[in-house]
Amino acid sequence: MNYRASVLSRVTLETDQTIGDGKTITIFGITVANTLSTPVLVDIQSIAGNNRLSIAVECRDTVTVPIEWIADGGLLIDGLGDSGVIVTVFHSQAGS
Repeated sequence: MNYRASVLSRVTLETDQTIGDGKTITIFGITVANTLSTPVLVDIQSIAGNNRLSIAVECRDTVTVPIEWIADGGLLIDGLGDSGVIVTVFHSQAGS
């Protein structure tokens, strides 16, 4: 999955997070690590706010989703108000 990714962006979900800086990127996979004692649902959206993927992660678990898509303008990850959830996005360099 991530052997083609030239960038790894790792964020915690205290607040909403944007990946790609408004540029087009290719997503090759997403990993969500939940260090909390409760399960979480992480929503991945297009930069326009359209839901693309929801990832459910049990407490103290990690889920990797190998997926490939073009994120025109980047992508948005909904914040959960907690730094105990870490999302890593495997993606290409930002284009125009």
